[in-house]
Amino acid sequence: MGNLSASPEARLSRYAVIAAAVLFTLHFLSLFRQSPEHWMTPELKKPISSRNATQLAPRYKGPFPHKIWQTGKSGFVNLEQDARDTIMSWLKMNQNWRYELLTDHSAETYVRNVFANRPEIVELYFDIGDPILRADMLRYLILLGDGGVYSDVDTKALKPIGNWIPLAYSDYVNVVVGVEYDRMDGDRWFDWTLDLQFTNWAMMAKPGHPALELTVSMLSNAVSTLAATKGTDIGHLTLSQHEILNCTGPALFTMAIFQHLSTTTGEEFSWLNVTRLSRPMLVDDILILPINGFGNSQPHSGSRSENEDDAFVKHLFKGSWKKDRPIINKESDDEEKQREEQHWKLWDEQEKKLEEERKEEQRKLDEIEKEQRKKKEDAAKAEQEASKLADERKQKEEKEAEEKKKAEEEEQKKQEEEKKKEEQRKDEEKKEGSNEAGTREDREKEAERLEMWYEKMQNSQLKKEEIE
Repeated sequence: MGNLSASPEARLSRYAVIAAAVLFTLHFLSLFRQSPEHWMTPELKKPISSRNATQLAPRYKGPFPHKIWQTGKSGFVNLEQDARDTIMSWLKMNQNWRYELLTDHSAETYVRNVFANRPEIVELYFDIGDPILRADMLRYLILLGDGGVYSDVDTKALKPIGNWIPLAYSDYVNVVVGVEYDRMDGDRWFDWTLDLQFTNWAMMAKPGHPALELTVSMLSNAVSTLAATKGTDIGHLTLSQHEILNCTGPALFTMAIFQHLSTTTGEEFSWLNVTRLSRPMLVDDILILPINGFGNSQPHSGSRSENEDDAFVKHLFKGSWKKDRPIINKESDDEEKQREEQHWKLWDEQEKKLEEERKEEQRKLDEIEKEQRKKKEDAAKAEQEASKLADERKQKEEKEAEEKKKAEEEEQKKQEEEKKKEEQRKDEEKKEGSNEAGTREDREKEAERLEMWYEKMQNSQLKKEEIE
């Protein structure tokens, strides 16, 4: 739970908040003496640029509390299926965040416990009779006391909370708000009291932030002032839509943010500093998201589709708080009905045109995808053919190499056989030569022997003749 001890620094900060709240009260009283077209229209002033993140020093060390808060009349099991589905979108998108759904009863316990040392807050909360005013106050108290993310139960998480803050700003952001409505260059819609307004259906803050402290203080003064103006007590206030927006709703929250930033930057900060915002804007330690962050899928303010990359939360507008409440008064409301019907007719035409454009774009994307798929298939086929040819070439080369090797082996074998035959022939010739030489020698010896025998025979004949 938030640490709300009354240190000297905290008391000094509280005095500053009280002083700012007094100024707001004087301004708030003047609003009801003016026509709706003049309510809370900021003085024209040259826009100031947001301060560079590198010039800022973190005031709240550590990350945002990983807590998601929502409120309802009863617990999860008693909610309608569409509310359960939107809650599950938050749980699925942010599985490392703690989730808590405060019912009417558990909310009373929460306020008593967390703000036990702030009796004026507890007393105001329990004095308020209108459940819509209470619900508005509770969301600010949750962020003031514990911090984290507050979101209505009829909102759908489109991206993880970790995607909300640009990485370059992550060390310097202590509050995140998003644009809900921006008049831009057109006329202000009848049911809006400001030229630009932040949502209070989705917000993020670190506990104890002075912007939330200022919001609660301004709410207290606004409720008390309005009750006194109507001659009733806080518990019996009956308010129009405009009065709720200005007293406790997003208009009050927007004015508190503007007043806080005017104080911290030293220059008046108004809707002119934010109008036509196209990318996240860091001013002091507050990050302001463009219309599509929390206000996508609306028929105004340059709001775009929930499918865009910068769409984080979608509001489904399931709340019934406007039921049986006039915008300002019955006469004005009757005039507004025609204008509102015209707005929605224009919205339907724009949606139809956008749908046709989306279909055409999808058709082109499908054609591109088909062409790319065909190219991939052709490339795969060509690669397969090339691989097949390479395999065939390899097999052919291997076969030729094998045949060549076999031919070489046969040739070598043939040469070896011829060599062997040649050697055998030579051996035979040598043997034949040797035999021929031996035969001639024998013949010579035999001739010599015969010759000797002949001589011997002649000698013997001679001797015989001599003897005779």
